[in-house]
Amino acid sequence: MVYGTTHNNSILITIMSISVIIVTSPSPSNPDICLIQNTINSLVHVKIKIEHIYIICDGYVVCKNDEKIASKKGKISQELANKYENYMNNLESHCRDNGNAGINSNTDTDTDANSNADTSTCDTCHSDCSITVHKCPKHVGFAFAVQFGLKLVKQYTNNEYCLICQHDRVFYRDLNQVQCLMDAMESNAHIRYIGLPTSTSCCHEINLADTYKLHELTSAYPYPYSSNSTTTPISPVIQLPTAELPVDTICYLQPLIFWYDSQHLAHIDRYLEIFTPYTKIPCHIMSI
Repeated sequence: MVYGTTHNNSILITIMSISVIIVTSPSPSNPDICLIQNTINSLVHVKIKIEHIYIICDGYVVCKNDEKIASKKGKISQELANKYENYMNNLESHCRDNGNAGINSNTDTDTDANSNADTSTCDTCHSDCSITVHKCPKHVGFAFAVQFGLKLVKQYTNNEYCLICQHDRVFYRDLNQVQCLMDAMESNAHIRYIGLPTSTSCCHEINLADTYKLHELTSAYPYPYSSNSTTTPISPVIQLPTAELPVDTICYLQPLIFWYDSQHLAHIDRYLEIFTPYTKIPCHIMSI
């Protein structure tokens, strides 16, 4: 839900609510649901109204006797498959018994996946947030599980933005900049999603400059210096233009050079465009 006003020839959008997608898959912790419970509970740190949480359960393939287990490819043992099925049942039972979520296990996004959902209040994160569980009909992996969830959000809500979460990543601090991040995406139509800081991505700026020599994307180190360089360059140091984008007084955005699969905030329509790759890069993107 959004509303907008015009100011200084620009449109200011206030986002009233967002949806959340949590992708889950077979895990050694199954059939225990504490892992995803902790993630859901940590959404209290996300300082914007959460309208609905969609839990997307990826599918799996049971390995044959002589086949190697490869959980990243969805190939798991029969034992883990049984635990995963119990995990999904436990999740459904827990939410129903505690009155914290409605559950739906419809596997077809083309049908009314929410028609039989017994939705109710989710007290663990936001006062009037509801939860539904949806199973992918087969193993699709994290990226296409996200696509599966985005189509549900687009079909059943008016939300333009969605927070994508892994089932084992929790928020430890308040995220107060959600509106500012969405303002940045509203003002910059080329931004599809924004990855949130993790212990890995906090070094992204340094990696851009040192590992990949993409100095034009960061102001971390003026070219041709690097973080471990103590020599004097032959030619004068020139600070190249930076692609960093200020968000507020304490945050700024940097271009991502890899697809981001940890917690990230996405513009739903733009994100879905990722799954239909360009055969030729359009001129308007070449100029960015």
